[in-house]
Amino acid sequence: MSIGFADDELTPNDDVAWTVIDDVVRVAQIEIHDGRQTEFDETETGSATIAIHDRTGDFDPNNVGSPYFGQLDSRPIAVALWNPVDLEWVPQWRGTIDDLQYVIEPVIGPDGKPILANVQIECVDIFDYLGTAEMAPLDGLGGGDGDTPPPDSDVGLIFYEDANVDDRINALLTDARIPTASLAMRVVFSGNVKVLESKYDTGDTFLSALREAADAEFPGLAALYVDSLGRVVFHGRQARLDPFGVAADAGGSWDFTRWKAGDGPAVQADSTRAQIREFAYARSRSRRINRATCYPEFTADVDIPGQTVDVSAGGPIYSRSDTDLINDGHQANGAPAASDTGLDDTLKIATFWTTYYSEALTRIERVTFKSVRPTDPRAAATWGLLTGASISDQLNVSVGYPGGTGIQDTNYYIEGRDMTITPLDPDFDMVELTLNVSPAIVDTEGIFDGDG
Repeated sequence: MSIGFADDELTPNDDVAWTVIDDVVRVAQIEIHDGRQTEFDETETGSATIAIHDRTGDFDPNNVGSPYFGQLDSRPIAVALWNPVDLEWVPQWRGTIDDLQYVIEPVIGPDGKPILANVQIECVDIFDYLGTAEMAPLDGLGGGDGDTPPPDSDVGLIFYEDANVDDRINALLTDARIPTASLAMRVVFSGNVKVLESKYDTGDTFLSALREAADAEFPGLAALYVDSLGRVVFHGRQARLDPFGVAADAGGSWDFTRWKAGDGPAVQADSTRAQIREFAYARSRSRRINRATCYPEFTADVDIPGQTVDVSAGGPIYSRSDTDLINDGHQANGAPAASDTGLDDTLKIATFWTTYYSEALTRIERVTFKSVRPTDPRAAATWGLLTGASISDQLNVSVGYPGGTGIQDTNYYIEGRDMTITPLDPDFDMVELTLNVSPAIVDTEGIFDGDG
């Protein structure tokens, strides 16, 4: 494992000098949590907790002789993991130090000083910054956020003109002072809708506005998350429905991977599959949708009944509502479709839910991977996944069932990660990675074929 501390306290950016430590004697454990549980959940702020045994006083905040003096409080921090098969460091997480906690052992050593301090570094990703940074109205002097409000607007209004969803998200990130140079801390592409003009109040956060824009594309399936490099990422719905095609069009800004994993027999049959160590799945009634209602903001009351798709056929109702979206219609490649309004496009969202979620889906509740020795025949595939699996990648799973079939050659999207890294061997760490995944739906009915 390796940890890098940055040299400044500026808005998260890529232009920093890093001080690196990879002393496994001092780094006791790293825990990383990011993403979300399923496609129905909202991506929350990611976190990393780093436990360090400090016997030399290097992490004493008052030690001016420490190489880390002045580089801990509120500074950017990054974590990388060594792949002992490929012999390379792979970035895992990046964020900002949020809190430092010190526990001093009371036993005194021969030099009259405590023999050990246990230091816990609590870190948060860029969503924490965006969730606390509040928007402010234009002040006429070059300060404030958004576009010029319409005449006679309320005092203090923050206003954004209607725009393509990608442009809206980039405008919000620019106002939030996320760097634009080479788009170093943002990856925004493949949005398919136009968003309505939006009004916000003083004190509303940038993260809430970003989520509103992403939901306009498709609540849940349009991805808004933080990647392993600490960047804010937005992908449109086609990144879920046609990931290989979207990644190919992204010009290298999205390194989409479909990882393969399985149980013992599956790994023996296919050496490119990583070894699954813990596995559980379920078929949940609570996540069925056979009646869905979806419509944009400012929809007339008379139009709302037409925005419901019901395939319950007189049986039990499993419903979902996505209302007041700022969706203003389909806009492929910046050119609005002639007849696809906000009502049309949101009705497609309701149709999608009821088409592919009306029956219970096989959902993986737990899938966990652990370190193996680099000489193990399973090492290449397992270490590749342990170090490389990212949110919005896919996981192809093959796991048998006693006397039955189980899950075979089935794709799931990676929604989140829970990773624990503990020193184990000079050549590799003990890594335990649990992935949160959801079914990878294929739009076989062509509901969104008009996207581009």
